[in-house]
Amino acid sequence: MKFLVISDVHSNYDALKAVMQKANRIGYDSVIFLGDAVGYGADPNECIELLREISNVKIIGNHDKAIIDPREIYFFNPVAKEALLWTRSVIKQENVEWLNKLELYYKFEDIAFTHASLSEPESWRYVFSVIDAMYEFKNTSEWLIFFGHTHIPGVFVQQEGEIEYWDGTSFLLESKYRFLVNPGSVGQPRDGDERASFAVLDTEKRLLNIYRVEYNIKRQAEKILKAGLPEYLAHRLYNGY
Repeated sequence: MKFLVISDVHSNYDALKAVMQKANRIGYDSVIFLGDAVGYGADPNECIELLREISNVKIIGNHDKAIIDPREIYFFNPVAKEALLWTRSVIKQENVEWLNKLELYYKFEDIAFTHASLSEPESWRYVFSVIDAMYEFKNTSEWLIFFGHTHIPGVFVQQEGEIEYWDGTSFLLESKYRFLVNPGSVGQPRDGDERASFAVLDTEKRLLNIYRVEYNIKRQAEKILKAGLPEYLAHRLYNGY
């Protein structure tokens, strides 16, 4: 089984299309979406409609939650809040209903998928550091956990009691170790690389690959500005942060 794992699309339809075009060339059996279809970008309806079509497993993110529960909006910074309020004004009701059906997590054999933190899925905890990863490993039991939320691709591994962070593009996930994997962000990468990020897991080979793909940033940035969203949201796409 080959899982295509995507996360943090954030209403960036240009990036999502580019990811799917590359993923189709690579090949996959099932699409796992780790949440945050909306927020920041200018194409919430287009992104949700494509995700509805392609996703086999669908996880809710904190930005998605803020669309279906307005009380959540007030936990966001002013720029994110402005984008969410704009999204609420343009999103189709059928797409709100789809967001409302998304799950906090999904488990397949000894693999789990969530948006932020499997140990506390409703708290939207960030897993940035080895210390954060240590907490996750201590409070979960799965061999492999996929998560998003940080917009930074990479792998945390627990081996013989030690936890390390692996930065790279291709990883052999040995069964004797445990792993936390972030596929990075499709729509708003924050690791200094402006290209959209996604992952493919081959469960038979236990091989994980993280891919990057260029997309039309200029077009997405222009859409953001035309929608009247904060300029910062357009400019940051060029910097990968």
